[in-house]
Amino acid sequence: TISIREALEPAIYYAGSGHPLLPRVAATIADLGDFFEKEWPTSFQTWLPGGQAPEAGKLFRNPQLAATWERVVKEAEGKSGREAQIEGARDAFYRGFVAEAVGYFRTAEVMDASGEKHGGLLAADDMANWQASYDTPLTYDYHDWTVSKADAWSQGPVLLQSLALLKGFDIAAMDPAGAEFIHTVIEAKKLAYADREAYYGDPDFVKVPMDHLLSDTYNHTRRKLIGEQASYEQRPGVIAGFEEQVRRTQELLGNLPDSGPGVGAGEPTMAHLSDRKGDTVHIDVIDRDGNMVSATPSGGWLQSSPVVPGLGFPLNSRAQMFWLEEGLPSSLAPGKRPRTT
Repeated sequence: TISIREALEPAIYYAGSGHPLLPRVAATIADLGDFFEKEWPTSFQTWLPGGQAPEAGKLFRNPQLAATWERVVKEAEGKSGREAQIEGARDAFYRGFVAEAVGYFRTAEVMDASGEKHGGLLAADDMANWQASYDTPLTYDYHDWTVSKADAWSQGPVLLQSLALLKGFDIAAMDPAGAEFIHTVIEAKKLAYADREAYYGDPDFVKVPMDHLLSDTYNHTRRKLIGEQASYEQRPGVIAGFEEQVRRTQELLGNLPDSGPGVGAGEPTMAHLSDRKGDTVHIDVIDRDGNMVSATPSGGWLQSSPVVPGLGFPLNSRAQMFWLEEGLPSSLAPGKRPRTT
């Protein structure tokens, strides 16, 4: 019901007038100052204005970001009517000046966590050819509850698989803070996550045997792997017709390095240059009319990618979830959604 200006005015205000900077953020910027100055000059200009690291608790301003949102609003307001203005804002972002600025990374080469410089993959046309879509959720009935999750382009089905495994245990009789409950839940999740690695990917591009993965027969067999001792093995189930896919995934995971810059969770951040702390941001909002928004604006951290020239913000880096090896469910391909967390 609100206008584009009403929606973006708070963001414009905080970017332009400032907000108190959290100590952890200030410390991360200070740690990365030398790297930004040498390798990511746009980030240096944004996060260390005037060459000075910001102080914790003091107002931090990002005038370039404020100008970006203000320009989006003004271009939208050139249209007549609320819905036309919303589309005008989308055009400014996905087909206008924002997309043109993001296209910079198609040719630029910047230092990343590998210790080498690489070019980006996102071009202005990629943004222009994309639009949000409706997705039919996957559901699973767990006792009296029907749980809905995003499809296998996300890791959402991991929860559904975990519930399918836990259905065979009387976890309601267990102490939720006790060893038996914690052990049982964690072991179930390990099995579900192992299947995630072997099978999940964008269903628009690959076949994901989700009906089988959520079936009672499959989970009855998988459930037998949960014993009294914690398992340290990666144990995906092997479904007929997917044997080679599972084998290749296991081989790939077995050859991953377990130490070094940028390793660990596989996050493409320069966090190894700073005290690595922080966590995911998640917001859920439900209004009086029943509109529901669940947003996880995570992965665009200031230490993940350089600020886009002229825009005041870095790109999201969730494409980190792709494999570069071909032929796997979550291998990189044009227009494909990364198997997010």
